[in-house]
Amino acid sequence: MADFFTPSNQKTLNTDDRDLGSAMATLLPTFASSKFPHIMIGAGKEGRIYVVNRDNMGHFDSACDCQIVQSIANAVGMPTNSTDLERNYSTPAYWNGNVYFSGTKDSVKRFHLNTSTGMLTTTPSDHSSTTYAFPGSNVVVSANGNGSGILWAVEKGAGVLHAYDATKLSTELYNTSQNASRDSLGTASKFAPPLVINGKVYVGTHRHLVVYGTF
Repeated sequence: MADFFTPSNQKTLNTDDRDLGSAMATLLPTFASSKFPHIMIGAGKEGRIYVVNRDNMGHFDSACDCQIVQSIANAVGMPTNSTDLERNYSTPAYWNGNVYFSGTKDSVKRFHLNTSTGMLTTTPSDHSSTTYAFPGSNVVVSANGNGSGILWAVEKGAGVLHAYDATKLSTELYNTSQNASRDSLGTASKFAPPLVINGKVYVGTHRHLVVYGTF
């Protein structure tokens, strides 16, 4: 093992089943002029966002998470009571200076990344109008380089594929319930992200592989 990071409250996370491994971290592109040119971002069940320097991950400090680039508590997911501890199962998406999360019982949130410092805004820049039930959604972004960004998210409970303007999540461009007789997704599978390639969106469900596109 070349390097590692362990949260300062790892004992509590383990005891309360709020493990860090409920989702994966996302490796961001190299920011050559940044204080931290190589970072990764992720969050576990606790809903705390971690920004980690991949060149020096910081190891373990029992006092705090001060050895990493940034730690943002209660950033993802919305618990309904004090025992509702599992807030996030989503792997973040990155596009054009923005980081996107979709936690449990929460909207899709967009955080802005300062590429010079490697730090996120501590509150979301904006969010979707739709709230996603357990387990949230693993979102993806399609774009034409740095323009025309679309964020795609699957709402499991309702079985709906949503498309948002990636620069303004309050603007929903499309969802499959708008013409359900034609576009219905069926029973969505939890944790499964959509795949966007060559102008088509692929979504795996309990029974089918559903493909959307223009024809």
